[in-house]
Amino acid sequence: MRAVVNVGPALGRPIPTVLRGPVIAIGVLVGLETLSRAVLSLPHVAPIYLVAVLVAVVGATLGSGLASGLTSAFIVVLHALDFFSVPGSPFQYTVESWIHLSVLAVIAPTASVVTARLGRRVRNATDAVKGAMTERGKALQTAAELVAAAERHQRFAETLLRASEAVGSTLDGTEIFQRLTRELVRTLDAEMGGAWGVGSRRDQLIALTGSRVTQDVLAAIARTPSIPGSQTLDALQWSRQSVFFADSQADLPSFDHPAVPLLAHKSILLQPIAIRDEVVGLFVVVWARERHTLTEDERRLADAIARHGALVLERVRSTPRSMSEAIPLSANGGGPP
Repeated sequence: MRAVVNVGPALGRPIPTVLRGPVIAIGVLVGLETLSRAVLSLPHVAPIYLVAVLVAVVGATLGSGLASGLTSAFIVVLHALDFFSVPGSPFQYTVESWIHLSVLAVIAPTASVVTARLGRRVRNATDAVKGAMTERGKALQTAAELVAAAERHQRFAETLLRASEAVGSTLDGTEIFQRLTRELVRTLDAEMGGAWGVGSRRDQLIALTGSRVTQDVLAAIARTPSIPGSQTLDALQWSRQSVFFADSQADLPSFDHPAVPLLAHKSILLQPIAIRDEVVGLFVVVWARERHTLTEDERRLADAIARHGALVLERVRSTPRSMSEAIPLSANGGGPP
């Protein structure tokens, strides 16, 4: 029975790194042998030989490391012992050939060692530059994040300052609530928002004011200014914390109101307004262009605006008029969107 040996995979494997240099050196030597025999005599080919083999040794060192370069230098020197010998007299050399051999025997390994050291220094310098650039990039990114955070906090602080000024002003409840809604929508980079109050029956939400509300949604709310809100109110009353729907198309509970089908939304925030642990209203913030990721800072801002709104609603509740009469529906928040 004949044994079958599969050599295909072995032939297809790449040459190990340490052997690439010697293989290249041997190829250069074969080329020089062919050149010296077919074209040039020894005195003419000697300079070309020295330059070519030194280039091969340096290339082997750069490409495959010091071990490969020294191996290539050893192979080159061994070949030179035969290449420079007197024809027909092995290991017999002329004075000029001795000079060539001496130069090659010293320069070839020396060139490999020097090249390896220079290459290592270059690699270390390159790694240091890359590391410095990476650290610099991280530092710049951190600085940019800090600047963005500082700007965001400043914007939030300015929003709260304007909200405090509105609540402490002599404006009526309508104008104050419109400004609070507008500031909340603007600062959270939302497309639309509104405020709703809890009706006297405690199971309905009454539209109070809006910011950047489209005309069709506004008309639907004007026709039906209240919606059954017992389920939503129960949830908000139980937690008294904001409820955020990152994917409101999939997660938002259904509301029986003609404005809901007209409302384009990707994310929605429901921020309750509470007075002494009793939910008396809520802000609704709508992101329509794309889904929003609510940060803790944004959540705290909405809660702070809601506390300002609670002061306004408490003031309204102390009047004999109903809330819907005290704060009538408005579409654009009492100012530019």
